[in-house]
Amino acid sequence: RPPRSTLFPYTTLFRSLKKQRAIVDILEAKKIPHAQIDMCSNTKARPHMLSLIPENIRKEKLNNGPILPPQIFCGESYCGDYEDFVEAKEIGLLFSFFKRWPEEGSEEMKILEHYKNSGVRPPFCADDF
Repeated sequence: RPPRSTLFPYTTLFRSLKKQRAIVDILEAKKIPHAQIDMCSNTKARPHMLSLIPENIRKEKLNNGPILPPQIFCGESYCGDYEDFVEAKEIGLLFSFFKRWPEEGSEEMKILEHYKNSGVRPPFCADDF
């Protein structure tokens, strides 16, 4: 399988520090390459971040209020926000959420195989599932 892009959590110093830390801690623990993009120090980051969120998702999120950090991307492909991250963690699909293949034999790979054998596309799965 081809290597995946670096993950980019879009963050800010003024909101949701615990949420941002939870994401970065997991990325570091799983040794997933990442680079935080601080929207406070880069004024072009927020408009760029918003442009990368697919329009249908962006509209849905805007119906619930402003789109706030953290927002996570794999390269320029949108992974989701903190709530999506928590859901993926709870159902055991973190690597899928981060658009990565889990290790062979891992619990997540077993979950993905179960979905595949059931003919159901799992949430957060990579396009090449």
